[in-house]
Amino acid sequence: MSIRREEIWTIKHKPRRIEDIIGNEEAKKAFLDWLNIWLKGKVPVKKAVLLYGPPGIGKTLLAETAALQFNLELIEINAGDIYSLEFVKKTALATSKETSFVNKTKLILVDELDSIEGPKANYVLSMLIDLIKESRYPVVFIANDGWKPNLFQIRNLCLMIEMKKLSTRSIVNYLANICKKENLKYDEEALKIIAERSEGDMRSAILDLQFCSIYGRIGIREVNLLSPKDRQSDVFNSIRKLIYATNLFSAKSVLDEFPYDQDTLLLWIEENLFRFYTNPKDLALAYDKLSKADIYRARANRERYWRFLLYFSDLITAGVALSKSQKPTYAKMQFPQTLKVLSGQKRIREVRDSFLEKISKKNHLSKSKALNEIFWYLPVMFKNEKFANEFIKKYELSDELADYLKNLSSNIDLKLKTK
Repeated sequence: MSIRREEIWTIKHKPRRIEDIIGNEEAKKAFLDWLNIWLKGKVPVKKAVLLYGPPGIGKTLLAETAALQFNLELIEINAGDIYSLEFVKKTALATSKETSFVNKTKLILVDELDSIEGPKANYVLSMLIDLIKESRYPVVFIANDGWKPNLFQIRNLCLMIEMKKLSTRSIVNYLANICKKENLKYDEEALKIIAERSEGDMRSAILDLQFCSIYGRIGIREVNLLSPKDRQSDVFNSIRKLIYATNLFSAKSVLDEFPYDQDTLLLWIEENLFRFYTNPKDLALAYDKLSKADIYRARANRERYWRFLLYFSDLITAGVALSKSQKPTYAKMQFPQTLKVLSGQKRIREVRDSFLEKISKKNHLSKSKALNEIFWYLPVMFKNEKFANEFIKKYELSDELADYLKNLSSNIDLKLKTK
């Protein structure tokens, strides 16, 4: 049986309509009121809007969902990509004047506005100001900090809409809904812990939920396996920052921002690198760096010479980022399949060992005998539903243990039918 490639849940469970976006009702209404003026063929007093607030609360999502809901052609520009003046002229200003091939109204989205800085910042900002003034289409700016001093001219031309952190309860409800769609058992207290950890960041909470889901259920035990350190940047932002990094400092800073350990970072890079690097030589060089990193990690563990881990860190960050000769393409990321499989196998072993400990004590057997003389026969015996129910009751098996044995039984049935 082939393993289904796991889609990132922030994409899979993305709202399709603005009313389905959680929280920030006042902000959504203000945005819709402004956009409706454009949709009626009129031009509002403020031709652009600036959505600002902390990460993960739905700023970019609001603009993307509006484009989908109202059948608008979304032209998305990342502020970190517009230092190339040629790119600004061809993509930003040209887009606002051209007629769409499919004759759709456009929605121009400029993300991460507050990331614009450096020697070219003033010129880039002046180009964006020209974009607002010349555009015949609505322009939406996104920023975490909408009040940075260098943005004052853009603020004067924009309708300022603040979006706030989401409440713990609203995040818990949304996570519970995802669990139901995924047929995933969950403990509400565990969802509450995830929500509180996210500090109002829905995207972060959903990613944590998906990470925990690889264990087959969402319980307090699974949630406690999450990294305890503060989340400076979520997984998406960290990986994108690494892939688009053009210097050593920017690439290595990802180590401080990625919310899990470096081994997990390696798996995310390995799974997604080929989606962004389209040049075969760049891709080969980057994977060569990952291969060497893996060798240093193995040597460090084998020889207990931990300085090798410094080389490992450099290779998976700067080594990968500086392997490219051209700008990476835009792509959707995928959850690391290796992580899902390995973590699932680890959890299976934990469940099995817990069962063996319980049954060996009840029958005064060693775990080895319990495994060889009882465990391997149970999947076949569990095909008898009456026996299965009595066995579960007699040994007071947890729901997780019971489900595990029933699943094994189901697999045996499938194999017998195919012979």
